Amino acid sequence: MLGLIAIVASYLGISMQTLLLGLLIGYLTYFWITPILFTARRAPSRPKWKGGDYKREYVRGSGKDIPCRNPATGEELPGAKAYTPEEVKNARLRASQAAKDWSQTDFTERKALMMDILDWILDNQELIARKSCEETGKTMAEASLGEVMTTLEKLRWLVAKGEQCLQPENRDVPLLLAFTKSARVEWYPMGVIGIIVPWNYPFHNVLSHVATALFAGNGAVVKVSEWASSSAKWIEDVLREIIGKRGYNPDLVQIITGYGETGAALVQSGVEKVLFIGSPGVGKLVMKGASSTLTPVILELGGKDAFVVCDDADLDHAIDIAIRGAFINCGQNCISAERFLVQDGIYDEFLKKILIKLKKTRQGASCKGLRLSMIVEE
Repeated sequence: MLGLIAIVASYLGISMQTLLLGLLIGYLTYFWITPILFTARRAPSRPKWKGGDYKREYVRGSGKDIPCRNPATGEELPGAKAYTPEEVKNARLRASQAAKDWSQTDFTERKALMMDILDWILDNQELIARKSCEETGKTMAEASLGEVMTTLEKLRWLVAKGEQCLQPENRDVPLLLAFTKSARVEWYPMGVIGIIVPWNYPFHNVLSHVATALFAGNGAVVKVSEWASSSAKWIEDVLREIIGKRGYNPDLVQIITGYGETGAALVQSGVEKVLFIGSPGVGKLVMKGASSTLTPVILELGGKDAFVVCDDADLDHAIDIAIRGAFINCGQNCISAERFLVQDGIYDEFLKKILIKLKKTRQGASCKGLRLSMIVEE
């Protein structure tokens, strides 16, 4: 291969390094930049939704009160009401009705909606980060990275690669059948996806999973955590307006609030698939609840992530990464470091150096310039 590159470089009168650099730029442009700039150009929008106001005209839950507060300051935030089982069923029915039209869209239209959402996020980065800080106590830097940047990257990936992932896939058949038979897997919208998300990243957790459901042609009903319910109405209103302006029924995405009873009602509401992110204990209950209707379930459950430091490590660098791993979002992160395994030969030095750094760090509200976020639930 290098010999061929050398021949081509010689023929063009350039160095191998220049040719390799050009090939790299061409690769990145073709596979990463072009899909964003060209294939994802907005499809012509349909007329705006004419079925009523983008904002919801029905009650957002009538059950138990859900008090909300800023964990960093104790300040009270707008609360919410828990959805009753009947209200959960109605939310699923509304999303199902809206999904009938949306499921007929092509990938060009779905990419356009993803780009509409992406544009809104780019225009409202500070607002998103600040609301996340208020609701979860995280710092502005953590909110910018965990809520804004990760959501943007997932939307960008969906636009660039989502269609490719949902293309029909051929399957081999036995040799004796190959002359008369063929086999392939095709992907079709399922209907409505029930999504239950935790509190640690209230914006990202909703948007990233709603986006994948929508890109596959589905509707979504999202149950947010009772520890992060203040922003539910705001996020839903944003999505309703974006969806409605593209000409589709804003009921396509429903965001519901409540406690465990509301989540259990969603699992058994008739949704076509359930995604749950949370603890193994609750994950078992979700799987058990879904088993009665044979509803497919995806579980992303918490663990006890280990951070291993060997005696040949760059200790100062390892300590910086260890602190980041342990205290990102005050440890409320699916990939935060929760167990530290340090070799005997460097244990004492590791402990001494890390304590020096930790004693200089202060926890508190990010609006006051403090570095560590607050824990949501004691």
